[in-house]
Amino acid sequence: MPFAQSGSSPSATFDTYSDINQAIIAPHGNVNVQNNIAISRDSNSHRELIRDLKNILNPSIFTGDDRPECLENTRKKTLEYIYDWVNAEGPPNVLLLIGAAGTGKSTIATTVAGMYQKKGQLGCHIFFVREKSDPRNVLQTIAYLLADYNQLIAKSLSEQLKKSGSLDSSSLKAKFDILLQLPLSTVATEVGHPVLIVLDALDECGTPELRQSLLHVLRDCLPALPVNFRVLITSRPDEDIDTLISSSRFRVKVLDQHSNESKNSVSTYIKFQFDDMKSSGKLKVPSDCDWDNSIQTLSESADGLFIWASTAVKFVEGERLSRYRCFHNLVCNATSLKLDELYTAILFQVSKWNEGDQETLRNIFSLILFAKRPLLDREINEILDVEMDVTSNLLSYFRSLLLFWFEVLSLTNTFDNNVGPALQYAIDWVGNNDPELSSFLRDAYRQASIYSEPISMSALQVYNSLLPLTKEDSLMSIHYAKYVPTGYRVEYIGRKRRNDCIKTIQVNWGQDLIYESSWTTFLSFSPDGTRVLSDSVRGVCVWEATSGKFIAGPLTGDHRSDALSATYSPDGGYIIVASDDGIIRRWDAFTNCLVWEREIDRKQIDLSQVVLAAFSPDAKSVVFGNNQGSIVVFNVETGEQGGEPLKGHTESVRCLSFSSDGQYFASGSMDTTIIIWGMDRREAKISLFKKHTQAVTTVNFSPSGNNVVSGSGGRTILVWDAFTGEVLREIECEGEVNSVTYSPNELYILAGGWQWMSMWKVDDVKALPRVFEVYESIFRVAFSPDSSRFVSLNEDQNRIQIWDASWGEEETTTTFGEQEEIWLMALSPSGEFIAGSLDHSIYLWNVLSGELVKKLKLRSHVMPVSFSPVNEKLIAFGTQDGTVKVWDVTNEEPVTIGNHKQSVLSVAFSLPDGNHVASGSYDTICIWNVKSRELAVGPLTGHGNWVRAVAYSPDGTRLASGSYDRTVRIWNSETGQLLSTLNGHSDLVHSVAYSFDGSRIVSGSNDNTILIWNAESGEIVGKPITGHDNCVSSVCFSPDGKRILSGSWDITARVWDTDTGKPLFPPFSGHTNPINSVCFFPDGTRFATGSFDGTIRIWTLDEIPDEINWELKRDGWVVGENGELMMWIPRDLRDRVCAHRNISMLNRSFYVKLNFGAETNTRENTQSQSQPLHLHHSIRPYRLVLYMPVFLLAFYLLFEFYS
Repeated sequence: MPFAQSGSSPSATFDTYSDINQAIIAPHGNVNVQNNIAISRDSNSHRELIRDLKNILNPSIFTGDDRPECLENTRKKTLEYIYDWVNAEGPPNVLLLIGAAGTGKSTIATTVAGMYQKKGQLGCHIFFVREKSDPRNVLQTIAYLLADYNQLIAKSLSEQLKKSGSLDSSSLKAKFDILLQLPLSTVATEVGHPVLIVLDALDECGTPELRQSLLHVLRDCLPALPVNFRVLITSRPDEDIDTLISSSRFRVKVLDQHSNESKNSVSTYIKFQFDDMKSSGKLKVPSDCDWDNSIQTLSESADGLFIWASTAVKFVEGERLSRYRCFHNLVCNATSLKLDELYTAILFQVSKWNEGDQETLRNIFSLILFAKRPLLDREINEILDVEMDVTSNLLSYFRSLLLFWFEVLSLTNTFDNNVGPALQYAIDWVGNNDPELSSFLRDAYRQASIYSEPISMSALQVYNSLLPLTKEDSLMSIHYAKYVPTGYRVEYIGRKRRNDCIKTIQVNWGQDLIYESSWTTFLSFSPDGTRVLSDSVRGVCVWEATSGKFIAGPLTGDHRSDALSATYSPDGGYIIVASDDGIIRRWDAFTNCLVWEREIDRKQIDLSQVVLAAFSPDAKSVVFGNNQGSIVVFNVETGEQGGEPLKGHTESVRCLSFSSDGQYFASGSMDTTIIIWGMDRREAKISLFKKHTQAVTTVNFSPSGNNVVSGSGGRTILVWDAFTGEVLREIECEGEVNSVTYSPNELYILAGGWQWMSMWKVDDVKALPRVFEVYESIFRVAFSPDSSRFVSLNEDQNRIQIWDASWGEEETTTTFGEQEEIWLMALSPSGEFIAGSLDHSIYLWNVLSGELVKKLKLRSHVMPVSFSPVNEKLIAFGTQDGTVKVWDVTNEEPVTIGNHKQSVLSVAFSLPDGNHVASGSYDTICIWNVKSRELAVGPLTGHGNWVRAVAYSPDGTRLASGSYDRTVRIWNSETGQLLSTLNGHSDLVHSVAYSFDGSRIVSGSNDNTILIWNAESGEIVGKPITGHDNCVSSVCFSPDGKRILSGSWDITARVWDTDTGKPLFPPFSGHTNPINSVCFFPDGTRFATGSFDGTIRIWTLDEIPDEINWELKRDGWVVGENGELMMWIPRDLRDRVCAHRNISMLNRSFYVKLNFGAETNTRENTQSQSQPLHLHHSIRPYRLVLYMPVFLLAFYLLFEFYS
């Protein structure tokens, strides 16, 4: 959203669009905010003060030129009441205007603000907008606007801020005193006349949780302001606003929609709007129309509710083909139309269905609702005797309403809880009857899951985030491509790779929970696939499978007991948990309340020896395995033991699993064997499957019960015949197998272990597996009931991930080709190539094309790299085993030119000839002859710790080094003589570099500072450069020496003025992990940064036309320069986004460029595009949340029973 302010106007809002539902629009257009005439203003000095205050306070200011005012002769009593209060002397100085949604609060506030602006008495006008207003910035914005209004206030505020210093650590109460109480009290008598402060729609300023502190401060502190500062606050009567309403120090005025004033005002509004349509020719009225009576009917139906009136006006105005018929139908039905019924009428009108279509639709849904089984489109057509394509065509209309349904769920704060189940039910209903629709709904589910976080916060993120970021590969987004905001352009460079992980749930430690990792960990979906049941560091918990939202837990009843196993009842109504204290508990899955608990018979079981348990599919039996190899079966309902302990294993039981019919269960043991047990006679059906060479870690039946799959510590998966014990298939894995399972449709086998997870086809033993990209140990995996998804739990048991299990034709073994970390990088002299050290390899990229040119694989870890200044085909590098090598990239193998006794942390080719390579190791530096491969100078001794950096002077006669001993040293490169030791840093020195003229040296340190040294005298030039919040890992000069580039572990790069030490640009943000190396290109306008996040980024210092400034935060939000939330980036794309001024990226198969241009997604921007079918573009549902239940129910029916 662009920053814009009109002159010295004191009026500001937190949004850029008008609220059509708060609605009485002035006859001559919207009232624009005009410049105010401030008191005692010296324009030049005042402007300087305001400029300084803006930099300090960072206020949120946007234009609000289209706010509507009351029509003439409306709201007269209410306006007079407010005017009398503003002009009165003495308390109360705060008036709270309370009213339900749509009662016209904002219109009244805008009218009052406009009146006092004309008088020169409007100090501040803020209009809050949900999802865009930050309660933490309100006080700063009020103070800034008051300072802009009056120079005396500006001076007083500036003086207070100078006394107080930084406000970052101040409490909200302290900020109020510094920003408002003290400055206003100081100048109150000089200002004199009443100064009005308007805070409109306070209930929309952030969430109730975020604004709680602000409300308390406003309640306690506003009445203490000088009484000539009058504060008008408007709000809905939300629960948290009660703290203001109940204050005896506030005056409260409640707007009654049923009052005569409200009804007369609404009537005036309706008459004005329709008269205007009629006189302009937009509404052609026949001569026999009783116009006045029609207007009266609509006015009476509105019953004083502005939201009804504005919706009706927009309804008629939006109809282009038969506007009068629309008006006439509205009048005829107005007396019976409540607000939610009016929405439904609009829905049918927008969808352009005639009465016959509506009747057919009702018949179709009657059949769907009351049919005993899912009906095919063909069957419905035959029963209703309609044409063969009628059912599918009519139902297809509802696909166009999907986005609006997303909006409604977001606006009613029900997206997280409802979107997943509703879509899942719709998918189940459709089944295989309509493959195209099924694919569309599955994709909608995938996108809803990935983008649940931003959409649940703001309906706009459907258009700002989901559509732009997925419009190339999402069926849903391709369908809705025309609704992508014109100002939001997303460009994928390279082939976008499909992300298999669609949701990550980060699990926090449970309170007072002592957690120990064990074999007992379990993981499963609920029977309907809408929830996930898991054991984790938080205990037994339930999670919503689409949004990842925490639902319930821990379900153990006692923090001192640990769960051995848990399962859903077959109908999903209950969760049964068996704990190591011998108690079985049943929980209601919907209320999360404990239903009962049973203590098992302990006569023949030693609970101290029990290590795991498993429930039968019907949840009526539970089996326990102990560390002696014995197994005991219990009845869940009674807690009684079923028969004698089962013996067969010689060592501890490691895993248990039931067949799907519950007749058998399998046990795997540390003794490397598997036994199949029969539940009927409690005996071994087939004993001792012997083929594994190490402990059996996991075992599961196939859904049909014919096969058993098992995994072991010996890196193998075995598929067995469940009846004969014959090994049918053997699969070699990358490591130990922690978990293996069949998909419910029995098409796939899924397994995971240490940093690997793969899936194999059951019916094609030769097919390569599908490999999933994981970077941690996978401890448990489980499929959803429909086999479309699976869930994984990591070994630390603090991260649950939900994955897409669909297998496309192209999805087999994937070579990802991207490294996780860049250790160090170097730029070739021409700027054409970049070399980076990555673990045991060196990679060489072409900067222009971004392509990987060559890769050198080595046995030892590679750290520093350096290009020859005369032959950029030569790259010097050092390794962890102490060798210094030179690689001619035209050859396959490097040559060794020297050896240190310990790891090499730094290398540099000599300047300007490239004949030598200097290398730094632990406390020594060596200079090697490249041609002879011999030690030329050294070892150079003097440093007392690791030599982290070496750099030649441009003439090659000197060598600078930086060390962990906190010093920079300068050496004669020809003799090895120590010329000087430079002391100034208070911590490790990470980087040193010469200027191109050789006169200065720059160093970066772990003390977060940058120092510039005189290369001859060794003296520090100027003051230390500060600004980084963590260690400065890399520094260099620009080619002209006027700028210094630095990279830091605070994940930013900075560009500084060499002479002044001041930053020339805002921090360059975009990396997701610390930056470890930086370098300027020869042109001086571009630079490169390398990071532990695995990327090398190329940046430009040139201005990018029409691009606004933005920043990607760690939580995935793209934030504008005024703090507004613009777009949310999914986790898997965050390290691939080219940040502001970031023009390209290396070591990524694809990356993302965002261009917001000059246009941002206000609602006008969205509405200016082709008219869609969903109501977001016909009426603004922003304040209609209280009126949605019937409409929501309709959408649930549409999607739950869509066939």
